[in-house]
Amino acid sequence: VDVMETFWDTRPEDAPRVRANDATGRVRARDIRPPLGFDRVLVDAECTHDGSIKHIIKFSNAGRLDELASTVLRDSRSTTLPSLQLALLSRGFRLLRPGGTLVYSTCSMTLAQNEGVVAA
Repeated sequence: VDVMETFWDTRPEDAPRVRANDATGRVRARDIRPPLGFDRVLVDAECTHDGSIKHIIKFSNAGRLDELASTVLRDSRSTTLPSLQLALLSRGFRLLRPGGTLVYSTCSMTLAQNEGVVAA
C-alpha cells in the first residue's frame, strides 16, 4: 500500500535531495528522504476511532450513535485496518534512519490495531 501520494510545491534549489516529478517542480512526499533517512518518524495510522472520546461525543450529541456504529465502528473495518496499519508502519521504518525514533499511534483501544500491528 502506497499512501504517500501527497504533493508539495517546491523549487529544486530549496530541496536539493528531491527530484521534481514533472515540469512544474512538484514532488511527491514519497520522494523526499534524507540520504540516511529521517531522525524521527510519526506514524499516526488510520483506525476505528473507538478510543476517540471527542469523536464519540460528536456523534452522540448529533443523535447519530447508530451511524457511528454502522460506519466507523463496523466489524469489517476492524478486520481490514490492521493490514493498512502494518503497511503504514513498515513504510515508516523504511523512512527511518538507523538509530532513529519511530512513534506509532492510533486512537483505537483495540489490541489488534495497536500491540497486534507492532508485534507483526
